[in-house]
Amino acid sequence: MAPAESIFFAALERLPGERTAFLAEACAGDTALKARIERMLAAQPALGQFLAPPAPTAAAPAGQPGTVVAGRYKLLERIGEGGMGTVWRAEQQQPVRREVALKLVRGEHQFARPFRVRFEAERQALALMDHPHIAKLLDAGTTGPAEIDAVGVDRPYFVMELVRGIPLNLFCDQRRLSIPDRLRLFVQICSAVHHAHQKGVLHRDLKPGNVLVESHDGRPVARVIDFGLAKATGDLRLTEQTLFTQFGGVVGTPLYMAPEQATFNAVDVDTRADVYALGVILYELLTGTTPIEHEAAKQTPLEDVLRLIRDSDPPTPSNRLSSTAQSAATAAARGTEPAKLDRFLRGDLDWVVMKALAKERDRRYESAAAFATDVERFLRDEPVLAGPPGAAYRVRKFVRRNRPQVVAAALLLFALVADIAGTTAGLIQAESRRQEADHARGQEAGQRTRAEEALGREGQERTRAELALGREAAERARAEQALDQTRQALESLLTSLIGESLLDTQRPLTDEQKNILAQLLAHFEKLAQEPPGDEASRFRAGRAAMRVGHIQTRLGRKVDAEATDRRAVAAFAALAADYPGNPTHHRNLAGCHNNLGSRLKASGQFEAALEQFKTALVIQTRLAADHPKESEYRLDLGMSHHNLGLAYMARSAREAEVHYREAITIRKKLADQFPDAPAYRRQLASTYAFLGQHLAFQKRWPAAEAEYDQFLEIMEKLVADFRNVAEYRRDLGDAYNDLAVLTPPEKGLKERRLRQALEIRENLAANALDVVEYQLVLGGNYCDLGKHLTRAGRPADGADLLGKAIDTLKAVLDRDRRSDQARQFLLISHVGRARAYEALNKHREALADWDQAVPLCPKDQEAGVRKLRVHSRERNGLLAQAAAEVAELARAEKWTGNQFYELAWICARASRRVVDRKDENADRAVELLRAAVAAGFKNAEGLAKNEDFALLRDRDDYKKVIETMMKPNP
Repeated sequence: MAPAESIFFAALERLPGERTAFLAEACAGDTALKARIERMLAAQPALGQFLAPPAPTAAAPAGQPGTVVAGRYKLLERIGEGGMGTVWRAEQQQPVRREVALKLVRGEHQFARPFRVRFEAERQALALMDHPHIAKLLDAGTTGPAEIDAVGVDRPYFVMELVRGIPLNLFCDQRRLSIPDRLRLFVQICSAVHHAHQKGVLHRDLKPGNVLVESHDGRPVARVIDFGLAKATGDLRLTEQTLFTQFGGVVGTPLYMAPEQATFNAVDVDTRADVYALGVILYELLTGTTPIEHEAAKQTPLEDVLRLIRDSDPPTPSNRLSSTAQSAATAAARGTEPAKLDRFLRGDLDWVVMKALAKERDRRYESAAAFATDVERFLRDEPVLAGPPGAAYRVRKFVRRNRPQVVAAALLLFALVADIAGTTAGLIQAESRRQEADHARGQEAGQRTRAEEALGREGQERTRAELALGREAAERARAEQALDQTRQALESLLTSLIGESLLDTQRPLTDEQKNILAQLLAHFEKLAQEPPGDEASRFRAGRAAMRVGHIQTRLGRKVDAEATDRRAVAAFAALAADYPGNPTHHRNLAGCHNNLGSRLKASGQFEAALEQFKTALVIQTRLAADHPKESEYRLDLGMSHHNLGLAYMARSAREAEVHYREAITIRKKLADQFPDAPAYRRQLASTYAFLGQHLAFQKRWPAAEAEYDQFLEIMEKLVADFRNVAEYRRDLGDAYNDLAVLTPPEKGLKERRLRQALEIRENLAANALDVVEYQLVLGGNYCDLGKHLTRAGRPADGADLLGKAIDTLKAVLDRDRRSDQARQFLLISHVGRARAYEALNKHREALADWDQAVPLCPKDQEAGVRKLRVHSRERNGLLAQAAAEVAELARAEKWTGNQFYELAWICARASRRVVDRKDENADRAVELLRAAVAAGFKNAEGLAKNEDFALLRDRDDYKKVIETMMKPNP
């Protein structure tokens, strides 16, 4: 793109009042260029309307305080203004009253297609988000005719929760936050960005001004805002229209742009561009300035700023701090002294920041989550993954700085390497090639000398190393690098799939998901079969085997999974024996034992499973003792005790309780030590819940309630702290429902807990109509509450709720016909409503439900439900149908004495009422009565009083049955 065009499009992104100053700076004194761009800008409104849909000739009103948008949002105060839209503090007046933030597309842009597309993209991006550190979208729409005088018609808007915060840097400096506190806040931002990436959205304009911080209960909480430049990744579409890059030329804020983003028409931009921007934000949090200083950027033309971003390496944070005259003020704003701040930054934090700011995006953190993890490792005084650049990286930097001088050396190196042919001839051939290379180097001594002078000592060492390595080793290195990249890509893919619960064994797989897992399985099986070599290759093969076992289990290949787990155990046992000083091998060995134990337990091999769990526990206990500062070892140990609690529940109540309580002790310490890690609190809550369930099964109600109270306290606090994290609300809803199921009816708490669960689940389902799981558990909740009310003597209320359950669950089955859980809930709901109708003497409606229930029955439940339908048919006067079904049931199932008697009674009654089948039904009644006596029926008095058997009493076979029944037991 020509400079005039790029500056023109950049100017379009600015407010009209800002364009004069921008053009003066960007054109750098070129008056002709400036005049040309001003003419282009003057013509732009006509061009915009030519490309846009027909629109009113007058610009839309700007809007004033007091204006009501969409009939329910009263504008109170303008709180933000950008090139694309205006943000208002507004009052929502219905259906609830609350203050919100409302963003309106700017009036002069409302009919310009690029602005509308971008505005729609921001709305859609926000709609995808559900994270405590991202402002939540509440509503969206377009103004109608009623607003034509106030804000104009057909003007897009959207409504967000109102974030009452201040920009990140301002908050940190005003509060004089220490470096550790700033880092903890930064981790929150990374979490939000990672969530957006998982949803398939790039932010592309991350900067401190787009991160607001507010205090909740005295603790700072960051909120990422302004997805106005968001871009979809992969197949996700934020809008049905296309926003071509030529509109903006350069998209984003230059000082926070990644090198690959700092070009005109940049299209090859992925999540690592946001990682780079996070690196700039962290740089500024630490040093008070950006890698390219703000003042210097203001005095530099835009294209030169972009070139600096692409080509210049910034100083490390510690070096930048020592070079600035403001170091004392910067340190004071961080509650420390310059010397102490320098020591704090130098080393690990320098490395962490510079890894995020790497020019080559492959050298950056692979994700915002990985970036946050390294920052957290620093906060825990653990070694960070980032480190100083290696020799190879320094050589590439040297080449970039001295490109013309090293061309000859590069050509020579290429020629020499090309001469060293063959990769598998063994050591003798490798030595022969080395000698040939030496000979070639001797012939080209003059060229080599000049090349080495250009490269310097570092280049000489690199060249000699490459030549000595030979083609065989170079080929092997390239192959290993490619294989490593493949592994990393697979690990990243699998991690994202796990985030979508693809490996969650409680959820059914779609055909597409099965296909994805099958492809992953094939790749990991190849990696797991890699021939044993050095420690690294053996480690990779072992990890691949662990993945294979997980996927095989998910695909139902349980026998194969057990064999794979045994292979993984053997692999890591050998690694742990050969490299006893590497704790990672021991940790993985314990994980393999746990995996194998889970497979064995699932297949009923309890004792063998227990041995695996115990072996894992021994290893993890030793690791936690040897590495007390490494939280992951304690995390593993807590998980093992929790799993042993689960394993012992069916065998030893005492052992189960011991392990649950040990898990609680470990997990509570972790939760207390890392209060900002909600996952630790959630795991602690889980163990409290399982221990409470275990005690409830033993009827130890006071003890069970004490554990459940701890569980609820944690989960309710998590929901309050992270209002937008649906998983926490889902867990709390599940908790209330589970507690209701376990609560004895006489305690009077069952209905209250069921309604607490229902309130949460209705909200989740209403706000996530596409999440089938939420609809499923909502239907189950309606079912549980409806049955409870029916049993409690309120069948009318029960029938209403069971009707809601039926409607909800039918909708689930329409979307997922293979959901066995939905089918079972639907069966129970029909049975429950049939009983409620019978209690209301609505027998015709009850029979309709029985008829709906029978086809839903699994084979082992069908006879029981059909027997209940027999009684319903009898109550509806359909004795012929009832007796016919009895004939089928009598042959299909073994019944108890009383059940045979009930079936005999139906046939005896039919023998009196169904004239054309009188003898047939009488014969069957006697036959069933005989079966009842054989099965233990002894109620002679009740039989004698039942007048439906009166016509049978003169029959000899009936009398014989009575005689048999009257005989004393032998």
